[in-house]
Amino acid sequence: MIINLPVLKTASSLFNIVKLYIKDKRTQPLKLTDAASHLHISGRHLSRIFDLKSSVSYSEFVQNERIQGAATLLKITDLSIEDISEETGYKNIHYFTRVFTSAMGSSPGRFRTLYIDLKATTYTEGQVQKQLL
Repeated sequence: MIINLPVLKTASSLFNIVKLYIKDKRTQPLKLTDAASHLHISGRHLSRIFDLKSSVSYSEFVQNERIQGAATLLKITDLSIEDISEETGYKNIHYFTRVFTSAMGSSPGRFRTLYIDLKATTYTEGQVQKQLL
């Protein structure tokens, strides 16, 4: 006799799945209800999972993922800030700049400049020396 039992997904596995979903869809709008629907659970249940498994809310998590993605793109590409804002799900560059500045403590352009300057600076025998790029 074969008994088909429903697959019970734990909060941990659902949390891991939604994190991947957010990473995959970060260029698109990411409403809590859409992510919950993707997991076949209610928005309230997904919200409780974030309360249980994360120190931030769903929307804060999405924002953090987008900002971290933008920081990475600023470091490793020559994409314009406008292109990076669109790549990370922000359709308005002014809003992206405001959110990025609030989260990272500097504007996207300044962040990129500081990173390039930091990358070009090395520590040698007790001295900081600027490398020629």
